[in-house]
Amino acid sequence: MEKHYSRKFAHVLCFFILVIFGFILAVDAPQAAQEKKPCFNLTIKEFASNYDATAKSCDSEQRVNIAKQEEATTMLVMSASNGALISTNAEGKISSILYIGTGDGTVKSGANIITGIIFTIAAIKPEWEPSKRGDVMRELGLLGNDGNLPKSSQTVMDGVQFTFSFSQEIGVMLGIDPLK
Repeated sequence: MEKHYSRKFAHVLCFFILVIFGFILAVDAPQAAQEKKPCFNLTIKEFASNYDATAKSCDSEQRVNIAKQEEATTMLVMSASNGALISTNAEGKISSILYIGTGDGTVKSGANIITGIIFTIAAIKPEWEPSKRGDVMRELGLLGNDGNLPKSSQTVMDGVQFTFSFSQEIGVMLGIDPLK
């Protein structure tokens, strides 16, 4: 019973964090619109299509569902363990992604989080080969380390910055931002 409560709490906490980040991004959106920030040449609809296609090709049941959309911020849910907050510019192009994964301590939820990160990278950069996605995961310390996640890591590949953080209380967060 305690495990079920902890899982519910983790999901509520994740949702609360997404809402707070969404509010912060929405408040900053008008100011950010004045500055010309780099963006991916991708809309939320295209991102969702890319994510779903990659998940389907890997026989995963994860799919993108738009949970909430306000002006320049959209909250996505991909599974019980995965979600994302996406910021867009005035033209509807993605300017930032914050992926959040919360697990319940099971291998399945952990696998959903890691595959969700891979699907997110594939969705934002569909032209990248799977090996290049693996390179990003290795650079972040998410592969080949006996399942121990780093507290934080960062890498830049082809003009895309990936910033990873992990805590037992919140879970996994991965920021993906274009640099040019």
